[in-house]
Amino acid sequence: MRMFIRACAFGHLLAARRATVPADGPGLVDLRPASGSLDVNVLKPDPFLTMSEPTSSSALPLVAFDLIGVLAEPSWRELDGAPDRDRWHRLRVGAIDEDDFWDPATAAAYRACLRLRTDRLALVSRLRARGHRIALATNFARAWLPLVRDQIGDSGLVDHWLCSGELGVAKPDPRFWAHLRGLASDVVVIDDQRGNIDAARAAGLIGVWALPGADLEARLDAALLTAGASGPQP
Repeated sequence: MRMFIRACAFGHLLAARRATVPADGPGLVDLRPASGSLDVNVLKPDPFLTMSEPTSSSALPLVAFDLIGVLAEPSWRELDGAPDRDRWHRLRVGAIDEDDFWDPATAAAYRACLRLRTDRLALVSRLRARGHRIALATNFARAWLPLVRDQIGDSGLVDHWLCSGELGVAKPDPRFWAHLRGLASDVVVIDDQRGNIDAARAAGLIGVWALPGADLEARLDAALLTAGASGPQP
């Protein structure tokens, strides 16, 4: 019960943060309906998620975004006072169900807290307008994915969904990167975990570390210039 209260308080804190963000600055898309229900189908469409389908070019690099820490927040670890990494490793590749990972109250609290960042969705939208295909490449539980997929899955914003819980393999395993390599000859990977970036580069992909506080779009633009060529990457 204490964990559920902590989780709910965290959700209120995120909601307060969202309310104080300027309209032209970083923000969060609340995936909950106003009633607090988990039925994401009743949400009002977000302007970034109702864009028309742009024309993408296979000649341009595919841009693969991580989810938690890049496009969305928070991490499940922020709701779990004593994270069990072994159970997480099994959950993220679909080896166990969410019921075996944590209690129902915490599961519900995480769904209530999970939000997409509007500033990062705007970045995705700009890349799509430039003709880049977009992939979501994430270590994420299969049980949590519908909450995100229902919000952005039919908008045309994401072309390819690569979730470890569905693939049965997680970053930084080379087999995960092989799935991306099968989608395009040039792939730029954006991730908040430096170890994943190093592994992606070792697999022949271009890596952009979503370093907290850094200008991600500038780092990404610099990396896109190096696509298909050797040289330093951000």
